[in-house]
Amino acid sequence: MIESLTPKTMAALQGIRGLKKVYFRVAMTTLEEWTNGIGAMGRVIDDNAETLEDVSLSATQTTVGNYFMWTHNPCLLVTRFTIRWLPIDLAHSACMFPNVQRLEAAYEPGSIPNLNTGMT
Repeated sequence: MIESLTPKTMAALQGIRGLKKVYFRVAMTTLEEWTNGIGAMGRVIDDNAETLEDVSLSATQTTVGNYFMWTHNPCLLVTRFTIRWLPIDLAHSACMFPNVQRLEAAYEPGSIPNLNTGMT
């Protein structure tokens, strides 16, 4: 489990391969920290796309907006995906994790209007 993504932890995770489970908790306050934290999560997920089975993402506070985790490779083995307090694009997540069998999500009341489900 990575409790807080910082520049130091981001650098340490670059290039690690073979992870089956990841749990990231973003504890950032500025927009730049959020953007870098989301980008770091995406890079680690992308680096482990061939082996990941369980992905959990959470934040210490809900922020306005939706976040894409840019990945190039779908994670075909991921069957469990958990999102807590992190508004991300669920339509994009469905492309990243096409074989999810168990989706868990928790949001603060009132944050759902900020959630992009990819539907009109």
